[in-house]
Amino acid sequence: MLLTLKAKKTTGLEAGLGVNYDLGSGLGVVADFRYLNEAAAGVKDGNIGGMLGVEKGYSNGKIGAGVEFATATIVSMPETNDGDKVATEEMSIAIPVKVEYWF
Repeated sequence: MLLTLKAKKTTGLEAGLGVNYDLGSGLGVVADFRYLNEAAAGVKDGNIGGMLGVEKGYSNGKIGAGVEFATATIVSMPETNDGDKVATEEMSIAIPVKVEYWF
């Protein structure tokens, strides 16, 4: 859990919960849920989001993909800047892809 302070002296609250479940044979399911209150998200009524995905591990790496959603612009995604106003979306959906390789 992370508490942030904004310029207007309001406390922002960010909380998240993640779960990884091993299905065997290197296959796994990943899920997470995130909540940001209005002060932390910078949008009215805050932001909730989450992700559900699968991953497959190999002897020297892993691959995975999932679906991520948020009720406003996903924090890691860029927002559009229209003059002095920053526009956020009502709902955002992303398809994250993971490729790892080590040697």
